[in-house]
Amino acid sequence: MQKTRIVTSFITHDGKILILKRSEKVRTMKGLWSGISGIIENDEAPIERAKIEIFEEVGIQQEYITLIKSSKELNVESPQYKNHQWVIFPFFFKTEKSAIKLNWEN
Repeated sequence: MQKTRIVTSFITHDGKILILKRSEKVRTMKGLWSGISGIIENDEAPIERAKIEIFEEVGIQQEYITLIKSSKELNVESPQYKNHQWVIFPFFFKTEKSAIKLNWEN
């Protein structure tokens, strides 16, 4: 079975949680609602990939986010992808920034 390691982050601001709808242009999970997600590259630390994805997808720099909680990795199989397992590293951040700038992925 193929495994892909990814991060998924949620951000809260002023009592709200940001949830994004994935673009039809992305390779996986098209049109689905999600957190800020991305594939972990090589031996990269999941927390570092999470911060990179937050900046790339919504434009919030790491100095404006604070980690509230993280959890153990979760192994998930999806009916959309046969013989594939997603190893998900979940994170929950807060920010004082209210402005976001979406990229093409969402």
